[in-house]
Amino acid sequence: MSDAFREASEAAEQWTLLLADIRCCAERGDVGAAFGLMYQLRSELTDERRTAIEGHYKRLAAVADSVITHHGYLGSRSFPSAHAAMLEIACVAVTVLLGPLSVDEQADAFDEADFINRGRRLLAERSAAYLIDAGRMQASLQRERAKLAERDTTTQNARINASTKRRGRPSKGESDKETLIIAALSRHHGYDNGSLLNDEPIAVKSFADLPQNDFSAASLSRFFEKHFSGYKGYKAQCVNGKLAMTLSLLNRELPSRLASYEERDPD
Repeated sequence: MSDAFREASEAAEQWTLLLADIRCCAERGDVGAAFGLMYQLRSELTDERRTAIEGHYKRLAAVADSVITHHGYLGSRSFPSAHAAMLEIACVAVTVLLGPLSVDEQADAFDEADFINRGRRLLAERSAAYLIDAGRMQASLQRERAKLAERDTTTQNARINASTKRRGRPSKGESDKETLIIAALSRHHGYDNGSLLNDEPIAVKSFADLPQNDFSAASLSRFFEKHFSGYKGYKAQCVNGKLAMTLSLLNRELPSRLASYEERDPD
């Protein structure tokens, strides 16, 4: 799940509350407050958030509780997920309620009374645009986001476990400690088939002290010296993107001749 989608999903939860507040304002006749909230909703519907949600439509449909049916301003509509439903409901509400109330900024004077009268009529005639079960919609949004996060975690763990099973094939003369270090480094960086999930370097002592690692800081330092020309070389590869290639070589997934080719300067 991308950070952009998580932020947009959490924003969508707030849209449900804004629509609920708009309904309360409309019911007590506070037209100014209702449209103040409607303008806030419009500002919340950024292109970035709409794109983030739309980009997850297929994945959301796979984790949704069921098809969402909404009886709104455009009639009964069915949506594959709560996120798809909430995005359209919010967009339609902004369009049908704020569109007719566009203000001519070049006009000499703003007729507030006319604005309020038109706003009151729109809220009454187009109430279906903002009537939703906010609590139910919010709960559905939360469940869909949680299920997506759970799927991502399961997929990531499966990739790491699968790549771990392929490791531990030591080259001729390689010590058991070196094999353990290669496997541990691969796990830490989420290495799988030439790609990394994590390119953050880890300190020697901190890494050796992890309970799941059965090697000393001294062994790790010797390993870095042998394969990276020292710890600084390892950190540099984390930054310059060469660590994935090195781990491929250490896991014996690539011919060793590629290492020398990688280090050659272009003619």
